[in-house]
Amino acid sequence: MNKIIFFSDVTQTPPILNDAFET
Repeated sequence: MNKIIFFSDVTQTPPILNDAFET
């Protein structure tokens, strides 16, 4: 669950970070 929350936070932060995590 912690990971889901962390990812949710990243998604709300700059999309650049989200892209890096998705790759």
